[in-house]
Amino acid sequence: MTEFERITESTETLAAFLASLPCIEGPWNEAFHERFCNYCPAKDCDNCQYEEYRNNPLWWLKLRDEPSEGTKQAAKKLAALVEEYSALEAGKVLDISLNAAKILNEEKDIDWAMAISAAQSIGIYDRG
Repeated sequence: MTEFERITESTETLAAFLASLPCIEGPWNEAFHERFCNYCPAKDCDNCQYEEYRNNPLWWLKLRDEPSEGTKQAAKKLAALVEEYSALEAGKVLDISLNAAKILNEEKDIDWAMAISAAQSIGIYDRG
């Protein structure tokens, strides 16, 4: 069994793998903020009533019945990085990729052909 097959055999296993990556934020954090924080009147986040969902990839993955193809492809790439290097280095790559994607999404006057070429060269964009 490959590392990819092992971490994607169930939603729970994939969530545990994603949670083990030492990255600052993941897409599950963005979904948490969009669903809970944006509408929360609380002034003190230390006693969040939705704490069980914070930093919780399993909750995020269960928003759908099954991980999307994009999530599976990303997990496959991360599993290959972990197999070749380490979870720490894979986490750093994930963090860099998420920040790069965020910057590309925020940029208004970007040359998209150049941006896609740059994204492909660092491995965060592989669609035609």
